[in-house]
Amino acid sequence: MLHAVLEVSLNGVMLLQPLYEGPDESSNPIDFAIVHLNPAGRRILRMPDESSSSLLQHFPHIQAEGVFDFYCAAFTQGKAGRYDINYQHDGLDNYFHLAAQRSGKVLVVSFTDTSDHARTAVENALRDSYARERAANTELRHTQQQLQQLNEQLEERVRERTEALQQAQAGAELQRTRLERFFWQAPAGICLLDGPNLVYEMVNPAYQRLFPDRYLLGKPLHEAFPGIEQYPIYQIMKRVYETKGCHEEHSLTVPILQANGQDLEDRYFNFILQARYDAQGNTDGVLVFIFEITEQVRARQAAEALQAEALQAAQLLATQRESFYQVFEQTPALICLLRGPDHVLEYCNPAFQRLYEGRDMVGRPVAETQPEAVAQGFVTLLDQIYDTGEIYQAAEVIGWVHPAGGGPPEERYFDFTYQPLREAGRTVGISVFAFEVTEQVLGRKQVAQSQAKLQLLTWNLASANEKLATTNSALLSANAEVQHANQELAAANQQLIRTNSDLDNFIYTASHDLRTPITNIEGLLQALRLELPTPVQGEEVGYIMGLMQESINRFKGTIGYLTEVSSLQKEYEQPTANVYLAEIIKDVLLDLAPRVKQTGAQFDTDVAECPAIAFSRKNLRSVVYNLLSNAIKYRSPERPLRVQLRSQQVEDYVLLEVRDNGLGLDLARTPKLFGMFQRFHTHVDGSGLGLYMVKKMVENAGGKIEVQSQVGVGTVFSVYFK
Repeated sequence: MLHAVLEVSLNGVMLLQPLYEGPDESSNPIDFAIVHLNPAGRRILRMPDESSSSLLQHFPHIQAEGVFDFYCAAFTQGKAGRYDINYQHDGLDNYFHLAAQRSGKVLVVSFTDTSDHARTAVENALRDSYARERAANTELRHTQQQLQQLNEQLEERVRERTEALQQAQAGAELQRTRLERFFWQAPAGICLLDGPNLVYEMVNPAYQRLFPDRYLLGKPLHEAFPGIEQYPIYQIMKRVYETKGCHEEHSLTVPILQANGQDLEDRYFNFILQARYDAQGNTDGVLVFIFEITEQVRARQAAEALQAEALQAAQLLATQRESFYQVFEQTPALICLLRGPDHVLEYCNPAFQRLYEGRDMVGRPVAETQPEAVAQGFVTLLDQIYDTGEIYQAAEVIGWVHPAGGGPPEERYFDFTYQPLREAGRTVGISVFAFEVTEQVLGRKQVAQSQAKLQLLTWNLASANEKLATTNSALLSANAEVQHANQELAAANQQLIRTNSDLDNFIYTASHDLRTPITNIEGLLQALRLELPTPVQGEEVGYIMGLMQESINRFKGTIGYLTEVSSLQKEYEQPTANVYLAEIIKDVLLDLAPRVKQTGAQFDTDVAECPAIAFSRKNLRSVVYNLLSNAIKYRSPERPLRVQLRSQQVEDYVLLEVRDNGLGLDLARTPKLFGMFQRFHTHVDGSGLGLYMVKKMVENAGGKIEVQSQVGVGTVFSVYFK
């Protein structure tokens, strides 16, 4: 009978069973399962005949409207209750009357709506008010959600910026601390002179050790070292302060008053002076980076009087931690900090970065960023210093550096110091101080070569004088000795001929012996290229093999230049004849016709009245060809090339003047213009022998050559033929 009553009832009847979050049923239900819903209930709620969904899955908005709380209270309290609501959600839009009563483990809900009755004015007003309230609540919730999102975004930005600021501050503090430690552990002497009076404001231990008997801090330079005003070093420091500049000095002599207060001792230093700037860019002090090299200079002076070696040294110093970074950034010395056993580059100053321009090195191991250092054994040396904790110093060490634009490695010379960095009593990294001394080393070698040549000439002169004295004595003693002297002279001439022949043979043999192995190397490289599979010849391997081929080509070119120089003397011995300059110029222009047409060059020639010149025809053609081809090669891209050739009689000479409007040359470099292998423009190919051979051929025939030039205007070569 109960089933029939539920089926025919005009009111909706729904049996709900509570659902809990866990096994504990003493807490409030989190949802209700729909156990039974009679036909009237399905019609009112517009539900299908069968449904396995829960109450909240069907009607999620009953929580916001208070219906769910009404059901929970009716079930947990066990009391009958009633709830009236205008429900406009989940596909329903009616005024409902709800009654609920717990029965055992289920909740019995009876409900009806007003969909079958005309709505009263009060109900309509209530519905309109409820709709407005709901719209207002919806807009309010939307606004609250937007405000909450804005607050969360603002808090996230504040948190991120706070963390970033804290990390930046921590990083800056760590960097300053390491730079300060680096400053105090530096093996080079560093000090800071403050103000125009150059007062010692800061001195590191290495600097103080140079002057153990003097207290420097707080004293002006002239008080710390009485009498220094009379020496160049003091004036140099004052000039650096006044001009805001930088000054490097090598092997500078500084007189130091000894402990007895009476005697001056000359001591030698390498240093760099750098003006220090305040926040407004004004000079407020001078930074000094100094190495004492007294022992080295004295040893050098004792061993070799002409040898003058200079170590570049100086480093900037600052009074506060923030200024340490500026000190190392402004110094021309090469400085870097390596961290850990893998020698990860933690910091390098701009001078060090310029040595490896174009490489991203910070944060990466030396072995990865500087493969040439691995090949030359520097990484192995770093490993040894890191393991032993011992300082390593070296002078005039050869280092091969690959230029940024590619090409073969360049040979450089460096003085450097590897200083272990210690924290808590253990080695954690290595500081590198280096000074490039390539110019000094090459200069010293040139001096040594000049000295050797001078010694050889002196010896030859002494030997010649001895022979001359012997000859004079023989002439005075008897006429018969003349024959003997002539025989000795003939023997000497034969010896000279043999010497020249041996020299030619040596040059030929050397060039031949060098050409054979380099040809073998080139053949092996070609064979390697054919044997290697294509995938192996990737970008890196192909690039390296290309560099090897370029090196072979340059080496072969050098051998060719050597052979060409050796044959230059034979060119001097060409027979002379009366040669007309106009014929030679016409012949050369015919050879240069394709290049003249290609470049659009104009040649204005006025040499028809030039008399015949007593000169080797082949050599004269070589002179003219070199001058005209150079005019085409070094033309200006900004204007059409125009070359004027004029001749006239000047005293005992026939003058040939070749004037062009090309790139022009810096006259300050003119002394080197006619030197062997000298080149001043690298955008075209050349050996640097052309003008050298022109000068030698002209001078060998009793003539001379002069040049006038202006950069951006053009060049005039004046050749005087005897």
